[in-house]
Amino acid sequence: MWNLSLAARWWGPLSYTEVALRNKLHDALADSVGRDDWWEEDNLGISDKLAEKIKSAETYAKVQCNDPNPTADNVVAASSFGVWTTVLHYENAPSLWRNRLQNEFDSDIRRGPLFHNAYNLKKLRDRIAHHEPIFNRNQQEHLTQLDYVLEAIHPDLPDLAQDCFPGLRKTIDGQHAAISFGEVDL
Repeated sequence: MWNLSLAARWWGPLSYTEVALRNKLHDALADSVGRDDWWEEDNLGISDKLAEKIKSAETYAKVQCNDPNPTADNVVAASSFGVWTTVLHYENAPSLWRNRLQNEFDSDIRRGPLFHNAYNLKKLRDRIAHHEPIFNRNQQEHLTQLDYVLEAIHPDLPDLAQDCFPGLRKTIDGQHAAISFGEVDL
């Protein structure tokens, strides 16, 4: 039951983080290329893996919108967390991070740690979505990863997420009561 409570409490902060990261990266790339469908820019130099993930988002957007030509906003909305972690992957560092994204973040933010933390949150989100156990994962480490990614996007976001989702930390802190006495907050 504690696993179910954890999964429920993680869902909001993970969604919040995914959308914030997606919007930050998409807006920065669209601004740097000068078009909302930045992935269509010739010679952008994105990896084959990223191109494949964007193509999947386009296909999904076509079905969702019942339109053979979905807008860039539709494609972005149809994209997965995996698209945005792949944008940060080292294969895209020369073309996207160094040339288009690095200056959008504070100078102390490095691509590698940002990718690592975002990717670990994506893996946590995937485990939750597939109803797999997460109770045996290091919840405090995931909170640190969440705060890192949110702070990289904007310094106010970790506090805002804490204010919006106070139940997550309460549920994590309630591990002993949940396991010992069956006290869970669903």
